[in-house]
Amino acid sequence: MKTKTIKTLFELIIYDYPKDGKCPFGIGVFLTEENARHTAERYLREVKGFKDYGCSYEITARQVFGAVTGCVVWQVEGWNEDSDGEETDILKSDFFGAEEDSNACCLELQKVHNRSNWVVDKHIIDKCSWEAGFSRYYY
Repeated sequence: MKTKTIKTLFELIIYDYPKDGKCPFGIGVFLTEENARHTAERYLREVKGFKDYGCSYEITARQVFGAVTGCVVWQVEGWNEDSDGEETDILKSDFFGAEEDSNACCLELQKVHNRSNWVVDKHIIDKCSWEAGFSRYYY
């Protein structure tokens, strides 16, 4: 497997704004900001839900630590939940080329930040992790 040096990746999140707040959809991680922007614009133009509800997007540049083997990177995420089970106080790390490094980062972050939930996420570069649209349902 080929190892690459990548200094920065671009994380794309699209937000929906239902009547009770802001809802983030993690779309994917991209090699270039241009790829992330084109993907966001396509979702807002073509994908059910994203095109229907006046969504917006955010692209965040994040550092990559360590060499990337293949097209996989790892990221730590921590969060709390409110009384309705919604995620709050979301904390995300930069990216890591090795799962072991992200696991070590997760342990260090847990010592410093008080979050009830922690996960190490695997991302495939330039592949959308949220491909389906969405619908709103109110009860």
